[in-house]
Amino acid sequence: MEKPIIPTFSLNERDRRWSRLREQMKRGGFDALISLPNEGHWDQFGADTRYITQIGGTQTEVGAVLPLEGEVTAIVRGANEIEWWALAQDWVRDIRPSRRSYGEPVIERLRKVRAERVGVVGLSGLVRAPEGVVPWGTFEKIRTALPKVNFANATDLVQTVRAVKSAEEIALIEKAAEIIGKALDVLMEHAKIGVRENELIAEMLREIVCQEGEPITMPLFGSGGPEVPWAQRVFTTRRLKAGDLINTEVEGKYAGYIARQDKAIERFSQLEDKLIPASTDYAAVVGLRNEARQKLIKFTPRSLGQAIRISGITPADVTVLAVHLDRTGRRAPAAAGK
Repeated sequence: MEKPIIPTFSLNERDRRWSRLREQMKRGGFDALISLPNEGHWDQFGADTRYITQIGGTQTEVGAVLPLEGEVTAIVRGANEIEWWALAQDWVRDIRPSRRSYGEPVIERLRKVRAERVGVVGLSGLVRAPEGVVPWGTFEKIRTALPKVNFANATDLVQTVRAVKSAEEIALIEKAAEIIGKALDVLMEHAKIGVRENELIAEMLREIVCQEGEPITMPLFGSGGPEVPWAQRVFTTRRLKAGDLINTEVEGKYAGYIARQDKAIERFSQLEDKLIPASTDYAAVVGLRNEARQKLIKFTPRSLGQAIRISGITPADVTVLAVHLDRTGRRAPAAAGK
């Protein structure tokens, strides 16, 4: 099988994380940490497991056992995922099958390391899941099989470690921000009267994947008017109309790291009504990208609404152009009055 090409962290990053987690485990008196599968909230409820193992994303079911000493164990569904993840990452070598019964391999591993006090990641206290994200049936199976083991919540322990970002992590967050920025550029490019909401969302998701982002990410979207529409999770087939407002909250995800942009609301009628004089000298527009300048000269749009729909023209380009038009518009009456 060919090695999958996905973004991964270095072994130095692995050692940094495991060392800091184990320091906190010693302080808390834990012999091991366990993290059980949960792909809820666009994979975000599985982020702690992915942080420990570098395995997860796009609805991958994975659990983990991090002992105070010894190998970290990852638990996936079956043999095909063991083979795939063994090639895709080099952090964890002990990858075990669950066959959709995740309690048994966790029990086996905890017995092997003779754990007496175990921290449960995600048992309670997450910001977006204060009641916890641990599968109750799996947890009860583990507790019943290990009646002498003391289980305690370890959510804060992991969150404390995760709060300190490395240079490698920051680089991935910046990549995620770049991805969502390009997805919003695509949204503005395709936002035309008559286009359906689900078509716009499809274009954004396509751009996210093309930029190496993960498709299982949060897209909230709403259009309408005259009041600001609610951004919803459900994709509708409503067609955009003149005067519509768009309200969207979209996340870009790269290797599990998320960047979010709450897009400013754009009014189609205002874009259409903002005319670009035929005499506009695009060479004189300060801050305009060369690519945008060349395309504007070539296509000579009559309004900002037409300009934003030119392939390769971004919202930032239109903003620069709008500022230029406002400035030249203010100067023209003053010159005429002299």
